[in-house]
Amino acid sequence: MKIKDFFRSVTFRCIVVLAAIALLSGGILSLLNDILYVSDEEILQRTLNKIYVDEEVGAETVSLDSLDVENDYGTVKNVYAMDNGQYLVEATGKNGYKGGTVTAYTAFLAEDGALTGIYKVVITGNVSQSFISEMDAEYLAGYTTADASEIVSGGTEYFPTTPGRTDYVVTGATKVSDATNNAVNAAMCFLRTELLTAGGNTEQEA
Repeated sequence: MKIKDFFRSVTFRCIVVLAAIALLSGGILSLLNDILYVSDEEILQRTLNKIYVDEEVGAETVSLDSLDVENDYGTVKNVYAMDNGQYLVEATGKNGYKGGTVTAYTAFLAEDGALTGIYKVVITGNVSQSFISEMDAEYLAGYTTADASEIVSGGTEYFPTTPGRTDYVVTGATKVSDATNNAVNAAMCFLRTELLTAGGNTEQEA
């Protein structure tokens, strides 16, 4: 086939169309990425608005440099000291459905260096959790009940993920509730064993 014939062929036209589509799609995706990008600060502010609906609360980042953020329940990602005396902890709980995870912010009530209860829990993300919709507002409110407060102040007890226990477990979504419980457990364990201890680093970042 001559070069001139190739440029007139259907094959060449298809190549041109596909190249144009690829370039256009790339440009649109790049533009949408810039428009839809949400910074960490914006994510935090949105979370604060969900947790502290009726009040404006300031948050200062707590340095995690010298602390162990990994424990048996999951991983702590961020910790904030609130100006109302609470601690807000972002943690990812493991052992969910198909080995997935749930990430949640938990606002803890504290007094004299000890946890006294849970103010609120907000789920912000998950990996492979098909039943995440089962972790609704009613379920999350269970963490703030009197029973939950007793678990918080119990010293060694955490929200159960043991088979056979029905506390804080949603029927049909047990593994998802395991990961959700562990997100709270990871945060609670971190505060007890790392931050709210004599050796804990409570220095706040500027």
